[in-house]
Amino acid sequence: MKRKYFLVFLFGLNILLVSCSTTHDRFTTAARDGDAGTVSEFLKSKEVTVNRTTKKGQSALMLASAQGHSEIVRQLLATPGIDVNYADDMGFTALIDAAMKGHSDIVKQLLAAGANVNETASTGTTPLIAASVNGHLEVIRLLLAAGAGTKINSEYNFNENTALIFASVKGYADVVQRLLSVPGIDFNKSNKLGYTALMLAAKNGYIEVVRLLLKTPGIDVKKIDKDGKNAADLATSGGRSDIANLINGISNQ
Repeated sequence: MKRKYFLVFLFGLNILLVSCSTTHDRFTTAARDGDAGTVSEFLKSKEVTVNRTTKKGQSALMLASAQGHSEIVRQLLATPGIDVNYADDMGFTALIDAAMKGHSDIVKQLLAAGANVNETASTGTTPLIAASVNGHLEVIRLLLAAGAGTKINSEYNFNENTALIFASVKGYADVVQRLLSVPGIDFNKSNKLGYTALMLAAKNGYIEVVRLLLKTPGIDVKKIDKDGKNAADLATSGGRSDIANLINGISNQ
């Protein structure tokens, strides 16, 4: 008889656990999909733990922030106990995700709620790097105003690229211009392959970025990569003699 009751207890407990799991799955799914009504109902019913994560370690706040669901982010941030700096297994936070996608309104909300502007993921990604690699100028302005400039020379682990190098290799002239104005920026910093921002902009043919960098006092136009090539050499190799001539003109001054 005791064995029977024990089995019934285990069966009931299993149903309860499955039910709780399903409830939380519906909650995080609603946050991801932008279903503000369902998220609101769950939060009011207190059936869910606001910081509960998916199997991939993502919280409802992270999912809503990444997808740009501003109203849901507002609801979650207003919930007692919300962890605005919760990080998944890779160290990514809601702020990094929002910055990466360019959701400036959500970035504002997260910063106002106390999000760490210099949080660093295991890859070396910071909110500033995430925004710079995707050319999100408005987000970059918000992050710098919140203090991200103190980590302006942080490196992305795999290739040691900085925010400036990422912006230069993508040709985001407006972002490069803003980053160059940050006190203490190392515009001559090289990545793992020995490339500087100037070298990569020249290599990829982004003449406006090259012009911005060449106007920067102290820019090193003679610096070479691991193959012994400088920025002008890389421009020439890429078929951009106009950029090579522009660089050589500075070099000969």
